[in-house]
Amino acid sequence: MLTVCPQINANGGQSASAWWQWFPEASYKINGIPVRPGDWMSVNVTAISATSGKVVISNVQQGYSVTLTINGGPRLCRVDTEWIVEDFYDGDDGKQVPFASFADLWFVDAGSTTQKGKKIGIDGAAMVQLQNENGTLSCKSEKWDNANFVATSG
Repeated sequence: MLTVCPQINANGGQSASAWWQWFPEASYKINGIPVRPGDWMSVNVTAISATSGKVVISNVQQGYSVTLTINGGPRLCRVDTEWIVEDFYDGDDGKQVPFASFADLWFVDAGSTTQKGKKIGIDGAAMVQLQNENGTLSCKSEKWDNANFVATSG
């Protein structure tokens, strides 16, 4: 998983960083790519083998790009592709952090390509709605077309 993580401080100021995680292993910050809230990002993830992959993440607005080659991760199933907006748990106390409100978050040109070169869009994909611990809707996603969808905070 590759993530751009916006963070909001107690005064309402925002910062962001990019990180990757080969689930269920730990996550790692990606150095060398500046990220600001609102930046347009491009990500391409390629499974090289069942236990290795290549990630190219670009900050389109700022003109930066980083390529990571990741080896020795847990075995990939190579049958699913996911685009995720998630709420996370604090590592110190194990509690879910408050989910930040955000403007529409667009996933553009979302899709996968099989080893044989077949392109697969998001038609038929499961759109999962995020709820907080109390069952209140925090984030919902809506399909726009076969390659684009939008997530909005509740």
